[in-house]
Amino acid sequence: MTLRHFKVFLVVYTERNMTAAAKKLYMTQPSVSQTIKELENHYNVVLFERFPKALMPTPSGDVLFEYATNILEMNNELDDLMKQGSSQHILRIGANDTAGLTLLDELIITYSKLNPSEEVRVVINRSALLVEMLKNNDVDVIITDEFQISPDLESRIIGKDSFIFVASPEYKPLPKDNMANAGFLSNSRLLLREPGCEQRNYLDNFLKESGVSVTPFWESISYDILVNAALNGMGITLLPRNKVTEYLNNGSLIEIKVPGFDSRQEFVLSWPKSKYLSTPIDNFINLCLKKGA
Repeated sequence: MTLRHFKVFLVVYTERNMTAAAKKLYMTQPSVSQTIKELENHYNVVLFERFPKALMPTPSGDVLFEYATNILEMNNELDDLMKQGSSQHILRIGANDTAGLTLLDELIITYSKLNPSEEVRVVINRSALLVEMLKNNDVDVIITDEFQISPDLESRIIGKDSFIFVASPEYKPLPKDNMANAGFLSNSRLLLREPGCEQRNYLDNFLKESGVSVTPFWESISYDILVNAALNGMGITLLPRNKVTEYLNNGSLIEIKVPGFDSRQEFVLSWPKSKYLSTPIDNFINLCLKKGA
């Protein structure tokens, strides 16, 4: 069997349709069918149950999918290593904005100290796109706080944080004793993340249950922008505690407590179940799990 056989099989397995797989592979449908038949003859198994509108993998097909995926990933890694002319593996990490700002720096610094010869590349993007990148083997692992459990991914909680309201001491008006309710928030200039993200949804529901709504003064997908706006006295913002600890300690921001508001997040590390874990990937996973223990 050749790598070509495995590549064709993986596309057929994913598409569940010979014609769709042929289009994606820029092959004819008979050629794709012949390739699958050659695999079945070689291993003396049936890889797919043939139905009128779809193919369904058999248990043998599922087993071959896992092994073929690993074989092709290892081949890609080998190509990369040989082209580099060294044994170095580039560890590719994906993270969403929250994880990138509050967790990733410390992990990468520690990893680089323990593995000084290994190169690390980081991609910061939305959680949904990171999951697709992971499944397409564009990154090795991802860390996100907005993750939906997927049966083909291994996932572990490696950190937790809470969201708090903060503002500059110069912002006016501040609530008495730095204690605010939903009504006060609805009448304040709020600096918030975009609609649809987890903490924004929690806040909107909290205000709705309190009988009020809010039109933000400022919306941004960047926590850094919200921090800078708050430091400049432009309003009250909702941020991860770890992101603003330094500013709380030096007094440039103060916490505004809101009774009944309890928004928390969990950071999840994920990687494909079928992925071959090279030494750098395994080392990074173990570092993350140790931190989350």
